[in-house]
Amino acid sequence: MANVSIEVLEQTREYIECIYKELTETSHNLMFQYKMQESSWDDLKYRELGKEILRCNKELVQNINIIKNALITLDAFIKKVKEYEVVEVDFLAPTGSDDSVSYSSSQSHVSASYATSSTGKDETLGQSSFLSSLQGMTNTEQDSTFSNPELKRCGNVEINNNALEVSYKYREMIDRRIENATERARKVYNTYSKRVRIQNPLYDGRAGYYDNDTFEKGIYYDYRQDPSGIMFFHFFATMLDAFQNHSYSHHPSFVQNVQRECAAYRGNHPILVAMTRATNQLSEKVFATFFQASMGNPTLLNEIKTHFHNSYQIYNEMLDDMVGYERGDLMR
Repeated sequence: MANVSIEVLEQTREYIECIYKELTETSHNLMFQYKMQESSWDDLKYRELGKEILRCNKELVQNINIIKNALITLDAFIKKVKEYEVVEVDFLAPTGSDDSVSYSSSQSHVSASYATSSTGKDETLGQSSFLSSLQGMTNTEQDSTFSNPELKRCGNVEINNNALEVSYKYREMIDRRIENATERARKVYNTYSKRVRIQNPLYDGRAGYYDNDTFEKGIYYDYRQDPSGIMFFHFFATMLDAFQNHSYSHHPSFVQNVQRECAAYRGNHPILVAMTRATNQLSEKVFATFFQASMGNPTLLNEIKTHFHNSYQIYNEMLDDMVGYERGDLMR
């Protein structure tokens, strides 16, 4: 019976995780597709729509975080139940001869949640201990933020000292994507990360890279609406491209291949669909999309390699050039 319970719990967890992934992907696509249209829809209606999208996405992210915490709690619960079952089996195994069954005193730590004492009252001490340890475990795994001002960095990118800090889990996710990036992209990232700056990681306006009289140069976005780092790396690439005065994204060979391959794209990946429909700054958006895919997003990267082969080859040569490699000396 206990084994059946574990099986049900694990099946439930798989179902919840599936919902979590689908909602997370929906949140990403909603924000990204809206962002990709900014150059062609930059008017009052676009801004009004943006307010509604931000509001809806904020509520969506709140529910995503609730599901994430539910997964954390459920994982801890499953782990505790498994540990309990191992001890329970050991507890029920007799020691000594068949005629004289005895049990080791070391089993006394087993919590008998529904055991009845000699007085006829339910013993709840074991259950309370179990739930307390479970609660303590989940509390320590909840999202937290750094308070040390020296740690005002995310993925080695500086965060404005006047801005609020981003969560530890978000930093961990960014670090994992950097570790899983292609060799070229990671070298470029490490080369330029100290020149990029996050001015406001909790910005409630239109997210993006800004460099004008109104905004201090840097990235402005709400990291809480970017659970998988798509916006972080996209805007990093936008800032990187701006450093080079768009000499890479505007290179004639890149622009020509981007236009041809975008027109020929017949896939259904939502990020690439939104990218190919951009009417202005197409090559800049393609460059940024390629880069964020290269930074630990293998599913999107494989789609790019399949449908944007020539553009991606030129993009790789650009990355090599950025860190001083000779053009054409491609690393497979």
